[in-house]
Amino acid sequence: MKKLLSIILVIMLLSLGGCDFENPHEESLTSEESVTSSEVSDEATGEESLPQGTRGLKYTSNGDGTCGVTGYSGSKKDVVIPPKSPNGDIVTYIGDRAFSGNYDIETVFISYTVKEIKTSSFIGCTMIHHYYVDENSEYFMSSNGILFSKDKKKLIYYPASRQAEKYIIPTGTEELGDYSFFFSSLKKLVIPASLNIISYTAFVDCYILNEFTVTEGCAAFTVVESVLFTSDMTELIKFPVENGMKTYTIPDGVKIIYPCAFECCELEEIHFPFALDSIYNYAFAASEYLESVILPYGLNYIGYAVFDECSSLKVVYIPMTVKTIEQYAFYGCSSLEEVRFQGDKKKWNSINKASNWDEEAGNYTMIYNYTE
Repeated sequence: MKKLLSIILVIMLLSLGGCDFENPHEESLTSEESVTSSEVSDEATGEESLPQGTRGLKYTSNGDGTCGVTGYSGSKKDVVIPPKSPNGDIVTYIGDRAFSGNYDIETVFISYTVKEIKTSSFIGCTMIHHYYVDENSEYFMSSNGILFSKDKKKLIYYPASRQAEKYIIPTGTEELGDYSFFFSSLKKLVIPASLNIISYTAFVDCYILNEFTVTEGCAAFTVVESVLFTSDMTELIKFPVENGMKTYTIPDGVKIIYPCAFECCELEEIHFPFALDSIYNYAFAASEYLESVILPYGLNYIGYAVFDECSSLKVVYIPMTVKTIEQYAFYGCSSLEEVRFQGDKKKWNSINKASNWDEEAGNYTMIYNYTE
């Protein structure tokens, strides 16, 4: 699966034009870009008379003279979020998943009226290489095509199709938003001293992100053996995929593993600390070399698709402390032979398990009351 994902990524990158950087392999924010709504929109009363970049937008009225863009049925490369809908409502937000999974869009213009961009408005838009923001916006700004909050303290979206290998997050940035680096082709990331928040989903589907540098003076994050952690070492954020490790022991004290933290890793063996409380969505997805997993006593939560497509996984040990197993936790684990649970059948049945937690898993045997 990892090879397939890499091939898809390469094809997508080769299909794009060159970036506007002097050095195409490294970028940092050095300039700001702005345009005005008058350059890209006008008042219109019908779809046929709308500027091309606005055609296909779906609007949802708030009933108070304002509305949001909540969907898109067009196929244009350049999309414009206008200040007003065709019926005159002021556009104030871009809805959750409004453009989700669109592979046509390459640039997005955001008008000055937009106050809110929902968490996953552009998730899966893997061809976007540039965000533009009206210069009159009080809420957002674009710098080298990267979308920030107006004060530049929050990085909202790094365009998925940028071709730079290294990115230096600008000094002053304090937060990386949800899905901010989704599907990025970056290999190296430099974290400034100012950064203090990385959202759980910031690095979802960053398949080739392999090197983190934390700037001296950063109090929130640290790198140990090339792995990114919070500075107190209680949260493991990202494990570099192609670092050559075959065995890894997560340090004592780690309580949380972020979504996609080990996604597509080449590990054959993983050891968990007893402090571990939660493993979040897709944490080990497509880790095709793992054959056995012993989850530690004390673990409480196994998230959505945590071991999705771990095709070599044969045996998993689940402690009696687990309270929740989410959907597709072991989806596609086609080689699964045994699920060993520490407690009895009654305890197992008391766990809050999604009905499809083991969908498409192998023809495994359930074993109760295992002892290590």
